[in-house]
Amino acid sequence: MSQTVEPARFQAMRSSLLSLLEHVTIAESNCPTGARVAVVSYSDKVKYLIRFQDYQRKKDLLEAIRGIALERTSNRRYLGAAMRYVGRHVFKRTRQALTMRKVAVFFTNGPSEDNSAIVTAAMEFKALNIAPAIIATKSAVDAQQAFEADDTGSFIYVLMNRPQENQKLLDKINHCVICYDHCRPDSQCRFTDAQLPQEVDMDLALVMDGSREIQADQYAGFQELLGSVVKQVALSPRPNAADGQARVALLQTGGSHLQVEFDLQKHSDHNKLEIDLKNMRQHGGVLFLGRTLEYLVNEVLLKAQRPRKSRVVLAVVGAETAHSDQAKLAYISQKAKCEGISLFVITVGDHFNSTQVEEIASMPSEQHLLHLWHVKKWEIGYAQRFFRFFLSVLRKGFNSYPPAQLKHTCDLLAGQEHGHHHGGGQIRTEVETKEVEEYPDYTEVDKEEEEEFLEHTAGGSQTLTDLGQVDIIYDLSRGDGDTVTSRPNSNGNR
Repeated sequence: MSQTVEPARFQAMRSSLLSLLEHVTIAESNCPTGARVAVVSYSDKVKYLIRFQDYQRKKDLLEAIRGIALERTSNRRYLGAAMRYVGRHVFKRTRQALTMRKVAVFFTNGPSEDNSAIVTAAMEFKALNIAPAIIATKSAVDAQQAFEADDTGSFIYVLMNRPQENQKLLDKINHCVICYDHCRPDSQCRFTDAQLPQEVDMDLALVMDGSREIQADQYAGFQELLGSVVKQVALSPRPNAADGQARVALLQTGGSHLQVEFDLQKHSDHNKLEIDLKNMRQHGGVLFLGRTLEYLVNEVLLKAQRPRKSRVVLAVVGAETAHSDQAKLAYISQKAKCEGISLFVITVGDHFNSTQVEEIASMPSEQHLLHLWHVKKWEIGYAQRFFRFFLSVLRKGFNSYPPAQLKHTCDLLAGQEHGHHHGGGQIRTEVETKEVEEYPDYTEVDKEEEEEFLEHTAGGSQTLTDLGQVDIIYDLSRGDGDTVTSRPNSNGNR
């Protein structure tokens, strides 16, 4: 209900919502059958109108929706922030069932003020397995383009500006989002569940924290996490050639040395790369992330032969870097950004320094920084889906590396580099190559730990479908209410 929503537009949104619910069975208890429905409104804030638990009779629910009135406001439209609020708070506690689905339908009356937040929301929805639909009464190209980055096409955007076609568009949302059946999809639903590795023109450098703060089960989880992420990337069959396809390198850090597990030219096959990952041994010792990034940036990425279009660092971190290394870390992370390198950070546990990792991650940090608690199966799935969407965003050029707001900093940094050496201490760095050794496989976890992850990520990862089980959230463009949080909460120590 932002300032541009006129009474006629609002009535059209409300009528469309009632039409969408016409053939939906409403859950009459907390059992995982039928649909629960929540409705919120938004402008620059979000306000609950109907909560999931409010109505268990369809007649009462529809009557409540008919009673929703337009609230006039001078506030602008922040669709991205509203989407993130829905993903993190409205879907925070969903019914648990193998066939449970989460669906979010958003109404908008035009472009939003927060394009970047819409992209972030699209990434988070994909990671949380929330199926989105956007109903625009005026063109909202920003939202359309953000969700089109999803290479599975598992979203619906419709522009309802021709009354004679409105019901047909609503039927498509019903068949392809609310009541979508993975086993027997409707012919008009052009989704794909199969995900082939993405072809991205990039050099991807992986950094793995092998310091003493990392527990053995976490380290095994790191290995599985990186293997899962790399599977999303189509590797170059000829990494020594300039073929515009991805190459991957891996460095492990911990103690007084860093270790190059494999360089950009080594792997063209996922199976052999995964073997190298599984055979890694943990270093132990103190984390020197600054020195690791310094070597990675200066010796691996900037000196790479036949460099790719994009250069990406993916760092998995579970500890705080040594005090003597902090100045180097701050400097080299800024230098990397100024060199056009994208820095993506995944933090694990609660022993990392949240201020450090926020400074390392590229901007916007919401798209380049993830936090996991235990590196369990569902968390790995969450990170895999998020990073895959990140690769699509990278390929489509939604973000600039370096961003315009860093221009002054980069100019100063370039001037300093000509003047004197930086580094936070002259500490010798040893670089080694890897000998292949066996390491235990990653194990399954129990239900209680899964529920803890759902609590921290404000969502779940159900992927199977049953037409009788769905939680649906509807968003109307509204006015005053709870303030939307546009940044994820940091979970590390300060």
